This record gives sequence, structure tokens and C-alpha cells, in this order.
Amino acid sequence: MQSRFLIRNLIYFVSITSNLALGIFVFLKGKKEEINRIFFACILAASGWLISLFLFYVVDLPELVLWIGRFNFAIIFPLLYFLVKFAFIFPRRIVFVPKRISTILACWIFVVTALTLFTSFVDKEEIIIAPGQRETVYGPFYFLYILHYIIFSVITVGLLIYKRKRLRRRIEKIQVEYILIGLVLALFFGFTTNIFLYSLGLSGIANYGPLATVIFSTCVTAAIFKHYLFNIKVIATELFTVLLVFVLLISVFVAQTPTQKILNSAIFLGSLFFGISLIKSVVREIRLREESQRLAQKSQRLAQDLQKAYNELKKLDEAKSEFIAMASHQLRTPLTIIKGLVSMLIEGTYGDPPERFKKPLKNIFSSNERLVRIVNDLLSISKIELGKLEILKEKAQIENLIKTVVQELKPQAEKKKLYLKWEKPKGPIPEIEIDPLKIRQVIFTVIDNAIKYTRKGGITIRVKFQKLNPKINKKSLLIEISDTGEGMTREEAKKIFESFTRGAAGIKLWTQGTGLGLYLAKKYIELHHGKIWAESPGKGLGSTFYISLPLN
Repeated sequence: MQSRFLIRNLIYFVSITSNLALGIFVFLKGKKEEINRIFFACILAASGWLISLFLFYVVDLPELVLWIGRFNFAIIFPLLYFLVKFAFIFPRRIVFVPKRISTILACWIFVVTALTLFTSFVDKEEIIIAPGQRETVYGPFYFLYILHYIIFSVITVGLLIYKRKRLRRRIEKIQVEYILIGLVLALFFGFTTNIFLYSLGLSGIANYGPLATVIFSTCVTAAIFKHYLFNIKVIATELFTVLLVFVLLISVFVAQTPTQKILNSAIFLGSLFFGISLIKSVVREIRLREESQRLAQKSQRLAQDLQKAYNELKKLDEAKSEFIAMASHQLRTPLTIIKGLVSMLIEGTYGDPPERFKKPLKNIFSSNERLVRIVNDLLSISKIELGKLEILKEKAQIENLIKTVVQELKPQAEKKKLYLKWEKPKGPIPEIEIDPLKIRQVIFTVIDNAIKYTRKGGITIRVKFQKLNPKINKKSLLIEISDTGEGMTREEAKKIFESFTRGAAGIKLWTQGTGLGLYLAKKYIELHHGKIWAESPGKGLGSTFYISLPLN
């Protein structure tokens, strides 16, 4: 019997002292931190439960035992409340509860605590059976006490499990795992010993209930020193340093000889300096770690925001392309009708028009043609951006495409007194697989621009072959279109293939351009796995455009 009482007292002593020491330790580390204060409140409530449970088996006065027993039941409600609150904010808030609900819950806990303490709803009376033995007679609402225990325990554990899944930082996940393991074991052990088995008549088993808090405090302590829970590494270092310096200081005073005093004093001063440096380094390490964590969180949030913004812009861009495609398609029909009607008026289908109408009709026709080209370009660009443009490849002779373009644009060049030379290569030009209509449009666009932006001299077209890779005998067809026009800077040569971009010469000499022709030409060539670029010696020295197409 004596050994059993000794074991019981030892269990209570270890449980109470370990929990209070842990709670004070955490509280002193961060009095201003909400999470530290809530954890300290949990420890105080648990310590109150342990002390009341110990007194319940020690005190022999029946009236006092009754109040102690009721307090032992009542203190569980604040403990469960603080555990739930701790789960909400540990290790940081990712679940938010409206303030009104939190206030209602706090009021409810206060009410059920008061009813349990001052009424016989849960604990009706206590009957002393023998020294150290108690039997509780439960009240009519004892089942609500058990229900609260189960509900609050499930909420706490559920919150921690949910956070374990949502948290991204590994250290936070590990901290939650330690708390979760300790809490589940403690709640299960406490329920088994002090509720389930006790209700079956095994009252003596309740003496082992306090070990539930020891299990929890052990897991928390392991998380503190192994995974920096509550940032207590600084406190631990300070305590170690103070203890070491204190022992060394005592050794100075108890030294027997002057030599020992001098030696111990030197060790004391050296340890003091070392300890201060150690504390500073630990503080610096933790600050750097916290700063890196904040920066990591900030960069992660920024990356998420950028990804979200990118997705939104992508959707808007797709919507823009679809709108342009739809609008362009709708515009083509009336423009085609206008073109046909104006053409018939000019040709005299409805009678020979008056002389004063002929020039305006030709202006209308040319303006309509320009609109048709712009609409076609916009429609092609939107199809490319949506990935819906089809490339219809077939075997074609590039020489024939250049010849037809030269023939079509020669009158335009002669009108400006420019030469337009097509220098055929000496050898035969092999057929290549291309979309003839699109490649012809590219060649047409480049030569047409060269004519528009050249005042004197002319344009020369050549075809060459170039090796793409010296290690393999793989060649490409290279079309050179050189002019003696205004030329361009290196920056203009880089930007000229962007959409709605025009060089200085283009803005000066041809105000009606849209800046879409070369952009569309680049897209067509890229769809053929080729390359197009421009080079110029400088302003006033002309330009050369290169179109490279793979032979196979």
C-alpha cells in the first residue's frame, strides 16, 4: 500500500513540476506572443487539473473533497477551450474564425464551467470508501461533460491535421506533427484512464491519468529543442551560459591558492566572453532564419500572385484573340462586297461614271484594299495566337514565287524610278516543302516595304544556300532582299519584327503602315521552322532582309 502511494505521489510530482516548468519556460520566452500566452494558459489549466486531482485523493474532509472534485471537472472546459484556440494559431493562422463566434464560444465555456463548479449537474457528491480511495456519484448532465471532451478533442486534432496538409514549410510541418502526436496520445490516455475505465469502477487507474500531460510535455519539449518550437533556443543557450558562468564564479571564490584563483578567474572571464558571443550568435542565427523564412513566404506569395496574374492575362489574351478573329471574320464580308461594287463602278458595269467620280472611286477602292489587307493580317495573327492557323505544305519552286512577286511589284518600283532586280543563281534551285501562299506573302511584304522606304537606287533579290550545321550536310535556302533605302539602327533591326512596331523611316516615309506585315512574316517563317532577320550598316546605308528556309 505504501509503495502504491509513493508511486502515485511521484507521478503527480513529476507531472505538475514538468508541466509548470515547461509553461513558465515558454511564457518567459515570449510574453508578447499570443501563441506563447495561449500555450501557457493550457499548461496552467492542465496543472490546475493535476493539482485538484492530487488533492482529491489526499484530502479527507468530505465537504472539501466535493468542491475539489467539482473543480477537477470544471477546469477541463477551459483546458479544452485553450487547446482549440492554440490549434487555431499554431504555428500560424491559416484558418480564421469570426470574432462573434469566438466570443460566443468563450461565453459558453464560462457558463458550463460555472454550472459544473457550483451545481450538482455533473458531480453530484463524493463518498469516501477508504483512505486514498474515492467514488464519484455523477449528476444528470455528466454525459454532456463527456460530449464536450470528445467534440473539443476532435476539433483540436482535426485542425492540426488540416494545417499539417496545408502548411508548405517543412519545419512547420514537423512542429505540428510533434504537437499532434503528443496531443492525440495525451487526450486518448486521459480519456481512457479518467473517464472510460473510471466509469467502469476502476477508480485506482485514475492515478495514472496525469501521465497524459507528461506525454504531451515530452513531445513539446522535443519539438522545442530539436525543431525550434517557440524559438526557445535562445533561452536554452542563456540558461546554459548562466549556469556555466555561475559554477565558474563559485570556483574562483573556493580556490585555495593564488595560482588557482588567477587560473579560475581567467577561465571565468574567458567563459563569460565565450558565453556572450554564443548567445549573440544564436540570436543572429534565429533572426537570419526568421528573416529567410519571411522572405521565402513573401516570395512564395509573390510567385502565386504572379502565376494568378499570368493566368488572368493569358485568359484575357485568348479572349482578345478570339474577339479579333470574330470581328475580322465579320468585317471581311462587307469589305469584299464594297470591293466588288466599287470595282464594277470603275469598270462601267452600271454605265460609264462621270469623270469627276473616277478618282474618288479609285481612292475608295485602294482604301478598301488596305482595309482588307489589315483585316486579313489581324485574322491571321489571331489564328496564330490561338494555334488555329493551318500550314498547307506542298512541293514548290521558290524561283516562281519570287518571279510573280517581282512582276506584280515592278510597276510600283518603276513609278518611283527604282530598279527591282532578281538575280537568279547559276545552278538550279531545288523544290522545297512550304505553304506557297504564305511564303509568297512574306516575300511580297519584304519587297513591298523595301520599295516604300527607298527613295533612290533600288532593290536586289538573291537566293543562296547556307549550311545550318557544319557536322552534317544539312542546308537551308537563304533569300536576300537588299535595298538602298533609309537603313536602320541595330535597335530598330531587332524591334522591327514586333507587332505594331515600325522603324523611324517607316513612320517618316509611309504613314499608312500598321506595323503588322513583318510581324506576320516572322510568324509564318517560324511556322516553317525557318528564320527571318534584318541587317543594316546604319542610317542612310540601306538594309538587307534575310529569309532562311530549311530544304527538308
